[in-house]
Amino acid sequence: MKRILYFLTIASLTLVSCTDESTFSNPVTHQLERGAFVRFDNMDAILDMYPDPQDINISEGIYDANGNVSSYSLTVTANVGGSLYTGEDFITISSFPATLNITSQMIADAIGVDVSTFFYGDTFSFVAKATRNDGVVFSGQTPSYDASNGTVGPGNTQSQLIDVSSYKNAMTFGFVLFTDCPPVPGVYEIVMHDSYGDGWQGQGVAVTIDGVTEYAMLCDYWGDWTAYQDGCLPGAFGVYELNVPAGTVSWSWNWTGDWYPSECSFEVYTPGGTQIFAAASPSVGMLPVINCL
Repeated sequence: MKRILYFLTIASLTLVSCTDESTFSNPVTHQLERGAFVRFDNMDAILDMYPDPQDINISEGIYDANGNVSSYSLTVTANVGGSLYTGEDFITISSFPATLNITSQMIADAIGVDVSTFFYGDTFSFVAKATRNDGVVFSGQTPSYDASNGTVGPGNTQSQLIDVSSYKNAMTFGFVLFTDCPPVPGVYEIVMHDSYGDGWQGQGVAVTIDGVTEYAMLCDYWGDWTAYQDGCLPGAFGVYELNVPAGTVSWSWNWTGDWYPSECSFEVYTPGGTQIFAAASPSVGMLPVINCL
């Protein structure tokens, strides 16, 4: 059944996507020459981790890459103490170049919590919408699909805004409040589930250990994302063994997204067998996996 729904999704995207591919200079390679997107002046403007929960203070220059953005707005999604909060239109900017300012207090106000509740392990994800001067909206999120009624949610179908750092730069980013400590070495287990039973339609869990990234994923049964298949595990269940060498200085964890996120869940276990993290229907972005040496 999912195979059929997949084709319906692609067809629907062609019909209702807020991005008109015919307006690109190069529709074959979709390089977004005429697309609306915003970039940071500094490619590495947003850090993966911030060490002081109550004193996040980001101030970075941004610019309108193609000179055609009428407005740029950010939505913030926060996982604070295990509870999810969303602040729509957290920041809106309509003149470029500009400076993007984000502080702990601004985020707390946007999601309606006291800033004192921010603590290590909390995660913050930001997705932008860039409205072109002709009204076409470009988004940094992957479209959702509701199989129960055949509805395609908002989002952009151009992969550059999702996957290519030079395009997504200020269109989708996030960070975790993290005390930067060396992780306990050993073999960790990432136990993965797919409720439909046909694997994950995405790249899964990305773990970066001292700058080297590896992926834990369930194979896509349909084989549509073959570039991600090396080393993946098939079906509805799989266990990925992650080796953290002695002497590791730091790690970071990310959920990279999936076409059917509601079917995805996983748990992380330490070398001693203790569960330190679990996620079901995870949001794209940083994962607060911490196990200090």
